[in-house]
Amino acid sequence: AIDAARREIEQARGIAATTAEVAGHMNVPLAAYLAMETDAVSVNHQSIDEAYSDSDLAFSADTPLQDEVFDRASVSERLKAAIVTLDARSQLILQLYFFEEMNLDEIGMTLNIGAARVCQIKKAALAKLQSVSGLTID
Repeated sequence: AIDAARREIEQARGIAATTAEVAGHMNVPLAAYLAMETDAVSVNHQSIDEAYSDSDLAFSADTPLQDEVFDRASVSERLKAAIVTLDARSQLILQLYFFEEMNLDEIGMTLNIGAARVCQIKKAALAKLQSVSGLTID
């Protein structure tokens, strides 16, 4: 009915019909017409293939995929198991470096050893973690 009223007005006048003109042509109060138009426009039948797009945010998920969650948990468990194989000083150096974000000089001052020795211990600890866990560690 809305489309028919709009077409009649546009054919008679030769220009686009306004909302108020269509409501008046249908003998419907403007507020009621706007509600009708909203209801009519809100139903849009389209196949999912036409509507779906990988880049459309409406189809994106805020939660990670289950295989990603599983992979992260698996990596985490492997790292935990590998970390416990390290000696206490190596564990401490990795904690200070990666979690406390201290540089090699700061760690050396904390442990009363040189920065070069801290670097050696860190490198050896990472190599051991990599070999024990089977993960590639950068």
